[in-house]
Amino acid sequence: MKDFNKLDAFTKYVLSQVDETPVLIANQKTIAKELLNKMEVIDPYAILAGGCPRDWYFNKVANDLDFYVHIKAETMQATELRMKRLGLDISPMSWESNDEHEYKCMEHLHAVWDGVYKGQKFQVMVMNESTFTSVVNKFGSSVCMAWWKGGKVEPTLPFLLSHHMKVIFLKDDYTAKEKHVAKMVARYPDYNVLGYDKFESIKHRFAMKENIYPTDGSIFERLSALT
Repeated sequence: MKDFNKLDAFTKYVLSQVDETPVLIANQKTIAKELLNKMEVIDPYAILAGGCPRDWYFNKVANDLDFYVHIKAETMQATELRMKRLGLDISPMSWESNDEHEYKCMEHLHAVWDGVYKGQKFQVMVMNESTFTSVVNKFGSSVCMAWWKGGKVEPTLPFLLSHHMKVIFLKDDYTAKEKHVAKMVARYPDYNVLGYDKFESIKHRFAMKENIYPTDGSIFERLSALT
């Protein structure tokens, strides 16, 4: 491969204009799929959720990968052994003592593990309950309510409505509210912040405006097309 510094000016310019984002996202998804396949040995319902699927949905490269797995309490102590047997080098993350940590809002979260796989940072959130009832719908803010299971990103209705109407719906019992709000406002400076209790009324107003009935699924399809 030629040294970039030895290329002529025009070739350098052309190469500098190439958008590498699609390639970087594809590489992340390849790594994520490999990790997900390993997680599914532990829990067939393991998912990737939160910030990463959110970024992929908008064709952006994610910072890290957050996986969620459910492990039964009686075998929870063998989590690290399971991961190492799958070829994953992970270390426990201390978060329980920090009341402002954003994970504190997740009532079914038991432990968090950090790792690096093929140069990609990832975390494993070990849950006390099934991932499909204890993760995405329990997130503190609506802008991150999306998940991925190896195919396309699966957005939720709150996620779609948030990004279409530029509103962050925040749950009142979110213990890391101040830290997370500051983080999300910095990411989405043109979004308004509302309590999650406003979601239903705004959803119905949107459905009325768009002339779609909010319980027949069409609102989800319409938002998917608009967002």
